[in-house]
Amino acid sequence: MPPHAHDLPAPDSGLDRFAPPSLRRALRAAGAHPAVEVFDAALLFADVSGFTALAARMAARGLGAAEELSVHLNACFGETLRLPPYKFNKLEIRSFPLLADPAKLQKLVDQLNIAPPEVCEFRAVGNVAFMQLAVYPYLESEPDPSGWFTENELSFNLLVACGKRVDGVFVPNALAYYFPFIYVDNDWAIATGREVFGYPKIASEMHFGAAGETEIFSLQTLALPVQGADEQARIVKLVEIVETEQLDGWRKIVAEVEGVVSEFSDLIFGPNGIVADASLGLLESFASTFGKQQIGIVSLKQFRDAADPSRACYQALVSTQFKIDTWHQCAPMPGKFAARILREASMPIIESLGLTVGADGLVATLQPFVMQYDCTVTVGTNLYVA
Repeated sequence: MPPHAHDLPAPDSGLDRFAPPSLRRALRAAGAHPAVEVFDAALLFADVSGFTALAARMAARGLGAAEELSVHLNACFGETLRLPPYKFNKLEIRSFPLLADPAKLQKLVDQLNIAPPEVCEFRAVGNVAFMQLAVYPYLESEPDPSGWFTENELSFNLLVACGKRVDGVFVPNALAYYFPFIYVDNDWAIATGREVFGYPKIASEMHFGAAGETEIFSLQTLALPVQGADEQARIVKLVEIVETEQLDGWRKIVAEVEGVVSEFSDLIFGPNGIVADASLGLLESFASTFGKQQIGIVSLKQFRDAADPSRACYQALVSTQFKIDTWHQCAPMPGKFAARILREASMPIIESLGLTVGADGLVATLQPFVMQYDCTVTVGTNLYVA
């Protein structure tokens, strides 16, 4: 017998169709006396256009059709939040490395440093940021098997060393990615990413170029060109990714090898690189990440205080692991590419990362590469709660 089943009124009382079990228990316990409970709540009154005619047509098809209508209504007004763990099948990421200013990268990472350094601290690694175009053809929530959805995403992220101070000295022990800018085309992805992990996801519209087109991708979103009382936000084409040169044959092979060697050398041996920290833990984490086991992400989850919106009522440093189940592809991308990134006051991508813009208005990329894999995103870990 289910717990508390003996406390519920019999099904023929008529209440079971309209009242939740908690209310029915309270009514039974109160007997002839009124039951009163005071609590905070919000009510949503919504009208579905054309519902009466739709219900009549569905009812004419029989009881099964009425149940089908109920399922659709629950999906419409149900929770948009999907809970972890999440399962991604054939997630494809095209990664375009960009030379960046290490000092600017550290300034971004300092947004994570809200905890006492003896608890946890983060430092930017290297002088490279990654512009990553991700296509999620299948994303599902394991606790909520009611369905799956797709998502497209453009992000700008960087590698960080995670650690803490020991006797005043920073001791790194792991590598992770930090995403200061994420743009997605799915409302569920926005709600889930922000509410569960604190990812700063922003709604956008995306266009993928056809085969042979120079512009392989573009992104539009709402932005402010400058910040001021008289300025109005407008939809802008914030990012374009273009192929500046097609390579084939030996030129393609040589360019790919040179690009991969150069990037890994900078990442490992360059200024602010992994070896600069002389940490065995970082080297092991690097081997784990690029040894195709798992990818860590660290984020700052926070919510503004309703009484004082200039302050946060909740802050937490969250660590999430993308555990790779199956690799399908990992290879350099042929060709040379660049990005045109609009300078918008509300989206300071160029300024925040310290990117170099050429005379042609483009930010040249280093050797890009493509990855495709199946993975599972587990529940996160709160490294620190303020």
